[in-house]
Amino acid sequence: MIEFEPWSIDEDYGVTPRTYAIATYDHITYQSIVFDEDGVFLQKRTPFQLIKEACLYGGSNFKGRLGYSKFTFPNKKKLPIAVDPLYSIFAYPTIGFELRDCFWIFASANPYYVKIDPRNTRLIFPNKSHLDVPISHTTCLKQQMMLSQLIVTHSKRFYDQ
Repeated sequence: MIEFEPWSIDEDYGVTPRTYAIATYDHITYQSIVFDEDGVFLQKRTPFQLIKEACLYGGSNFKGRLGYSKFTFPNKKKLPIAVDPLYSIFAYPTIGFELRDCFWIFASANPYYVKIDPRNTRLIFPNKSHLDVPISHTTCLKQQMMLSQLIVTHSKRFYDQ
């Protein structure tokens, strides 16, 4: 369930440090719904296309960002990504990133997690918008923990030099 009115259409929307989440959206024209500090936006590109584009703006392609995550977390699945570390844009997928129904949750969201039932969790964002994700509360917390570890690991590399 996605609630936050009014929704806007922003054909030029790109991931920023103000992005909270990107979810799939079932519509003939629009494929994503983006939750942002400023509201909720419909987008023609898929969540994965938006993530890949943001990685490029951040100076690497998705494959390179994924490689760093695999190096940091060997033998893990649903890896968080340092989308654009210069602007502190980090995100985690709710399921395998190659799957159509993968949602991306950003570190800037700092959501409050509410267990709906054993398989669904509500994320409440700082601007009071919310998104129900089809994964367990425990999985959300594990993903958030891994995202936090990625941020610390990535930041530590630069501050320790």
